[in-house]
Amino acid sequence: MQRKIKFILFCLFTNLFLLACEDSGGKEGSGDATKNVDEIEVHADVADEDDSFAISSYETTDSLSTEVEQNDSTVVWKKQKMGAKKYDSNKPSFGYKLTKPKTKAKLNKQLREISGIAYDEANARLLAVNDEVGRVYVLDPVKGDIVSQQRFGFPGDYEDITLHDDLLYVVKSDGFVNVLSAVTFTSIQKMNTGLSTSNDVEGICYDSKSKRLLLACKADPDTRTHDAPKNCRVIYSFDPLTQMLDPQPFLVITKDALEDFVKTHANKNTKKKRLKKFVKRAKSIAPSAVAIHPISGKTYVLSSVGKTLTVFNRNQEIEHIEFLNSKVHKQPEGLSFASNGDLFISNEGPSGKGMIYRFLYRGGEN
Repeated sequence: MQRKIKFILFCLFTNLFLLACEDSGGKEGSGDATKNVDEIEVHADVADEDDSFAISSYETTDSLSTEVEQNDSTVVWKKQKMGAKKYDSNKPSFGYKLTKPKTKAKLNKQLREISGIAYDEANARLLAVNDEVGRVYVLDPVKGDIVSQQRFGFPGDYEDITLHDDLLYVVKSDGFVNVLSAVTFTSIQKMNTGLSTSNDVEGICYDSKSKRLLLACKADPDTRTHDAPKNCRVIYSFDPLTQMLDPQPFLVITKDALEDFVKTHANKNTKKKRLKKFVKRAKSIAPSAVAIHPISGKTYVLSSVGKTLTVFNRNQEIEHIEFLNSKVHKQPEGLSFASNGDLFISNEGPSGKGMIYRFLYRGGEN
């Protein structure tokens, strides 16, 4: 009798277990599907025909605004027939084709998590940092090969690097900046910007006009900033001589401004569903790199989240948003310019090797 009862109980629990597994599997599958849809819409982790797109405010008398079909079957909103070959403030345009790099370099596995780059034009080389590793990597700008590397500090969350004169500045997510010799890559000093991990500093560049370091925050503004509204992202300026942070941001990026720009400047024939998708991507901005264009002086902000490159003028006005093609830009994290305007973008390799692309600057042409 006891054996019979045990057998019945065993069968009962087995059936309940199998039913629970089926139910769990169904829910898990449903959750994954929902997550994937969200990732496509907000972060564009999976490329589709609408993955690459650009929305611009640039207008000229000799340009024609159209939607054109590209060779890679992506639809891009752009201005055609821009006359000037060099940058002309009266005829501004974006000037890059970010689906067609001039060169592309697949990186060594040591740089799978490449987090920042700086172009050293005088020595024809790229300088890079890797997340969690306190080393400067010297790279061949064409092939991406590691020419040399030098340790400068202990392991840490190193996010970006910039070069000015004979000094290198490497920023950590906690806001500390390591100052290095651009010749020996040895540490000179460590500067406390006053920012912290709660701000999540991801980008750094040198602004020659203000003679300040610009610090791009991926997370919330500093508590000392009174003029920064909620739900915004900010870029601060830091004086490396006095080692003082200006509490008033250099640039404030609001979700409302991004949404208004997309809706105002998108083609009026753009479908509502498609427009909504790009509004979501634009509003999800979380700066991963910042750089000043060497010719126009405009601020370029790269965001891996949403995969966007947004251009601002000195009045903090948005002028252009480039929605990056995720087939090309898997995880864009680094940004740097050559003096002629050529643009370098580095990508981490979440499921493979990191990449660095160089895009030619076409001045007044799009």
